[in-house]
Amino acid sequence: MVGGRDGRYQNIEVILAEPNDNVRFGLLGMLRQQGLRNLRGVSNTEDLIEEIKSNPADLIAVSDTLGDDGYKTIRDLRHNKLGSNPFAVVTYMVSPDNQNGVTRAVMAGADDIMVKPVAPGKIVTRAQHIAFNRIPFVATTEYIGPNRRRDGRKSEIPLIKVINTLKTKLQGKEVKAEVLSQAVAEGFKSVRTAQLDSQGLRLGYVCNLVLTAYDENTIDPELEHNLLVLVQCLDEAADAAREVNEPELSEICGTFGRRIEELATHYETPDKKSLTLIRTLTKAFQMAKDSAAERLPKYGFQKS
Repeated sequence: MVGGRDGRYQNIEVILAEPNDNVRFGLLGMLRQQGLRNLRGVSNTEDLIEEIKSNPADLIAVSDTLGDDGYKTIRDLRHNKLGSNPFAVVTYMVSPDNQNGVTRAVMAGADDIMVKPVAPGKIVTRAQHIAFNRIPFVATTEYIGPNRRRDGRKSEIPLIKVINTLKTKLQGKEVKAEVLSQAVAEGFKSVRTAQLDSQGLRLGYVCNLVLTAYDENTIDPELEHNLLVLVQCLDEAADAAREVNEPELSEICGTFGRRIEELATHYETPDKKSLTLIRTLTKAFQMAKDSAAERLPKYGFQKS
């Protein structure tokens, strides 16, 4: 994307979220000089949300000065709660004195972090590099975004290939709405499958905390909290199973969740049946998920 005007740039949809009017107008003007045409500048989170909803973006550049709601908006985008392209390339522009900004941007699911002040040409060249060297996504219960593991260790977390509309348009190709819709649906089925795997690990961890508390007679509010965490895990697993068209697995998770929720109302005096459920919950969940495994979507990449 270096070198001035290029016909390929004209179809790229860009959203720039920057509260400072002077900075925003300056960046938009210089991006136009680079050859970009479909530029949408916004000054607040509400308008950012509306732009994401109105037309799928290929590249979203967000300033950390949007504050907490900015990070939440990108996280909601990645979790497919906003708009029609949760896999848009996201660049976060962070002030050098914002100590938590980089971490928060990464956890929101950003592809790239740029330290301010940001030159428009750098936004363009970095976006091109990301487009042609896109890191595959991973999905856990809390995080959906590029795989950030760089230490070379093996991981059981699967890597997911997602649609990359920025690269497609840079290659001079069109992205039809129906193609985007189908690719997002398929990609998010893989995301939900990965989240089901993650929920199994989380269930095992929290069940162990609950059982240890009961075995050691540590009956306190933390125990109640962990029981409610189990309920949340099961409800999220039920939602994920429903989205990948596994109603039986969804129903099982929902049933388990309601039984644990009932236990939480009298956690000080658990009955034997409830304790047995907690002891066997992780295995029961895994068995139910395994029975659906052949029907669940396959990941776009092998495990790392």
